[in-house]
Amino acid sequence: MLGLRKAKRQIHPACAGGANRLWRPLTEKLAQLQQESVAVRSRSAEHLLKQLSYFVVSESRKRGAVARTFTVGADVILDQMVMENLRKLIEPVLAMRMEKEPIPSEYHIS
Repeated sequence: MLGLRKAKRQIHPACAGGANRLWRPLTEKLAQLQQESVAVRSRSAEHLLKQLSYFVVSESRKRGAVARTFTVGADVILDQMVMENLRKLIEPVLAMRMEKEPIPSEYHIS
């Protein structure tokens, strides 16, 4: 048993160098793929702001009101999943606000 432990200690450093040589390119490739994935999924926040503006206008019309929207931040870049999650959170908040009188005629979305 003692001889096996000694052998493992002697073999392990030799294997570690080989493993590092194998893992380094894989790690670099994974980092590159992650960067490319973020680049593909990234979009301008303008897309989200337009969706929210359309939502405000259509919901206010359903309630017999007229609403204008003003947006800021269209140049910000966000991940598509983040934008979708934000939209799902913000739309119900806007809808709840429209349920209370008086319905606002202007919305500032940023």
